[in-house]
Amino acid sequence: MGRAGRPPDDECHARGGPGRSARRACGRARPRGIRSHGRPLERPQQVRGSRDARAGRRHHGPGRHPGGTAPRRVAPVGRSRARPRPRGRLARRRGRQGHQRHRRDAQGDSVRRILAAGAVALAALLATGCASSAGDAGSATAPTGAGDELTGDLTIYAAASLQAAFDELATEFEQRHPQIDVQPIVYDGSSTLATQLLEGAPADLFASADENNMAKVTDAGLAGDPEVFATNTLVIATPAGDPGDVESLADLADDGVTVVLCAPEVPCGAASQKLLADAGVSVSPASYEQNVTAVLTKVAAGEADAGLVYATDVKGRTDVDSIVPDGAAEVVNRYPIATLRNAANRAAAAAFQAFVLGPDGQAVLEARGFGKP
Repeated sequence: MGRAGRPPDDECHARGGPGRSARRACGRARPRGIRSHGRPLERPQQVRGSRDARAGRRHHGPGRHPGGTAPRRVAPVGRSRARPRPRGRLARRRGRQGHQRHRRDAQGDSVRRILAAGAVALAALLATGCASSAGDAGSATAPTGAGDELTGDLTIYAAASLQAAFDELATEFEQRHPQIDVQPIVYDGSSTLATQLLEGAPADLFASADENNMAKVTDAGLAGDPEVFATNTLVIATPAGDPGDVESLADLADDGVTVVLCAPEVPCGAASQKLLADAGVSVSPASYEQNVTAVLTKVAAGEADAGLVYATDVKGRTDVDSIVPDGAAEVVNRYPIATLRNAANRAAAAAFQAFVLGPDGQAVLEARGFGKP
């Protein structure tokens, strides 16, 4: 056995060529860097790949490679465990040079966030400008203001005689202000509505059929200064065909004629008492009603031969006839309107009040038979 337990070289040759295991043993016994046939093993040389022509370096000369793909396998260096690997062909394929999106730094992200926020702000500013332009353009058709300026619910308390007119006004007001929702209007006798408001009923706007009941609300400090927006007068209403043969106020005093009137505390009742007193007529009604709508309902149903109602109540009706009595022009009810101080939507209430007093609102009231304020 040779040094370090290895067989001598002549023994390896005597066996007629070493096997795989023997070759390993014999190979480790050979001097470093010398093959069996005596030629030295060259250390692998680095292969120079081609470079981009823009790099400005030479492509020829000692130690340079004219180009081409590096060899896939290189002989190992003696006793070295690491095996050299071929270099890449082009510089642009190494390390993702020139493409660093996957390695964004915090500063870059901050810049991007700032730019994104700026873009959003610019878009919002442009949208606001467009909306303002649209609002300016729409103001010509909506005298009380652009539709997007007012929002929320609007609660209105109004005299029963205003029902037809205010329903139409509310519909038109909502069309001009799409963000406003007019709640179902509360209609009743003005005295009943005033009492409810004094007891704390929530409302934004109050429209009364007379100034006396409005004074109850304003004197309690619940409303601002009222404005008169319409007037009304009384007529004698009879069922269609006038079966009771009523022609004047004096006929209402006939015992054979059934009459219904508004209660004295409500505006139409107070006006009826004054009209009858001025004519010197005393009437014993079959019933007193809390609002003018109830009086007209009984007359139209044939439950009464006659009743005193407003001229606006019979306008356009075919189920009742009407007579304008003497002295009716001297007994005029004035209708005031006011925004309540505790209104939940004061802006909308003020806008509706202005709309009622404006030319468009006045046209609706006139068409329904109301007189000028």
